[in-house]
Amino acid sequence: TLRIALGKVLMTCLGLICGASIGREGPSVQIGASIMHAFSRAMRQHNDVTRHGMILAGGAAGMAAAFNTPLAGVVFAIEELAHSFEQKSSGRTLTVIIFSGITAIALLGN
Repeated sequence: TLRIALGKVLMTCLGLICGASIGREGPSVQIGASIMHAFSRAMRQHNDVTRHGMILAGGAAGMAAAFNTPLAGVVFAIEELAHSFEQKSSGRTLTVIIFSGITAIALLGN
C-alpha cells in the first residue's frame, strides 16, 4: 500500500540520519513495487496476473531509478522478479522502466 511506501521512505531516512548502512536499491525496489500495486488497485484491476505484472514493473522501475540505469531494471526484472516468459517479455515492464529512467535523469541529471 502507499502507507507502506511512505513508511519505507521515512524509516530509510531515519536510518540514514542515524548513520545506518542502508543501500538504496532495496528500498527503491520496494517503494516502486508498492506504488505500482496501489496504482493497479486504483485502476480496479482484479486480475492476479495483471496485478503481479504491475508489481514486477514497479520493482524493476525502482531498480532502474536507484542506479540511473534503465537496462539494469530490465535485467533485474528478467532475472530476479519474473517467473514466466510472459512477464519477462512484457511491454508494460519495459515501458515503466524507461519512464523511470527518464524521470531519474530529468530530476537528478545525467
